[in-house]
Amino acid sequence: MIYTVTLNPALDKTVQIPSFRLGEVNRISAMRTDPGGKGINVSKVLRELGEPSVAAAILGGAAGQKIESALRALGIEGMYLFTGHETRTNLKIVDPTLHTNTDVNEPGAPADEAVLSKLLTQLTGRLRPGDLVVLSGKAPAGAPDTLYRDWILACRAAGAAVYLDAEGELLRQGVTAGPALIKPNQAELSGVMGRPLTTEDETIRAAQELLDAEPERLEDRVILLWGRDWHPGVIG
Repeated sequence: MIYTVTLNPALDKTVQIPSFRLGEVNRISAMRTDPGGKGINVSKVLRELGEPSVAAAILGGAAGQKIESALRALGIEGMYLFTGHETRTNLKIVDPTLHTNTDVNEPGAPADEAVLSKLLTQLTGRLRPGDLVVLSGKAPAGAPDTLYRDWILACRAAGAAVYLDAEGELLRQGVTAGPALIKPNQAELSGVMGRPLTTEDETIRAAQELLDAEPERLEDRVILLWGRDWHPGVIG
């Protein structure tokens, strides 16, 4: 089974505003809401591909209830931990005339150590050898930089492989715990390597260096996503 983990989910509210103008009254021509967060998005894509998954998430308030209901309607199994903190709502402004997309994101809800530990215990209690866990997105406010590292170690101990999609210290620390795959973009890999990577060749060499330096930590491969005009690449 594939388990996706979203510790900082969002209810994404997308509005369409033709010829959006700053500092003026704008009229919405269309609107929709969707359950969001990187891990939840992975579960939604898996559903479209006909692959079942379990979406683990920390939810709260009316927005959290809407996310739960929407995922249930999609037929996606959930493993949710509800708290007293309202799940954030993010606003996406799409201008079909100017062909622009503007994101206005709320700060994520906090989650203390007890909440995070409880969800991890629920997750590892269900894991079996051969399962896959996808850890992706930002951590809740106040969570330690070692959060994903600790979760990777716990999931691996339960027999699951872990795919990691994170940035900054969460990624840097997470790599040391042995994820089966990471998916950094150019800026994120620059942060892990501690130096700027400005070209495709530099980025590919850095990914290979990371694999060579961490043969037991990065079990399979690094998937790179780089510059707007470049294409994805797989190293390892």
